[in-house]
This record gives sequence, C-alpha cells and structure tokens, in this order.
Amino acid sequence: MDKKILFLDDEPVRHHWADENWSGDIVTHVFNVDQFFYELLRKERWDLISLDHDLGISDGRFINSGMKAVYFMEKFRVTAHDVIVHTINPPAGDRMILALKKLGYRVHRLPFDSTTKISWKGE
Repeated sequence: MDKKILFLDDEPVRHHWADENWSGDIVTHVFNVDQFFYELLRKERWDLISLDHDLGISDGRFINSGMKAVYFMEKFRVTAHDVIVHTINPPAGDRMILALKKLGYRVHRLPFDSTTKISWKGE
C-alpha cells in the first residue's frame, strides 16, 4: 500500500530526491509554511511528514521555518505515523525534535545529504 508523505523543503533538488527515495509512495511537495501547507495539515492524515527548518531568509532572519510547521502541527493535532527532521541546521533541528517528541510524535533525525537513502517504511 502506498504511504502518504508530506515533504517540506524550499530546495527543488531535495523534492526531486524525495520522489526518487520514496518512489511508489504518494509524496506531496510543499516549499514553505503557507496556507496550502496549513490546509494539508488540517485535512489529511499522513504516514510520514519530513521537515526542513531553514525555508528562506529575509534580512538575515528566517521568514519561514520548520519550527513554524511544528507549531501548526500542535495547533491542528496533526496525525502522522512518523516525522523526519531533515534539516542540516543542528540547533534548529534539536528544537524541532524536542517539541515534536513532547507532542508524542515518533521522530527521526536524518540531516539531508544528497547521498542519503532513507529506509523508512512506516513500520
């Protein structure tokens, strides 16, 4: 059975990687934390949500972040079997993981690398 995966990242190359890594599964691509992302969180049930943190910079500050996604996951009580934090930003990733674990999610830390193959099967 196909797994439903929500993949949040601002880099198109990573979205291509996600399609290759999870071929055969249903991957929904989101590039930033916006209204479309919120609607997906509220209306869908996910087997896996994979989150980046650094989603764009404005004046040296992040205008969009994976942590903002975590806040909305809490607000909407999102259903997900697993969550992957794939950011390469260690302090931000640590904050996201801590918050997600407090919410009761099963969390995996897999910093993105183009050579990474994720063997998550939703088991």
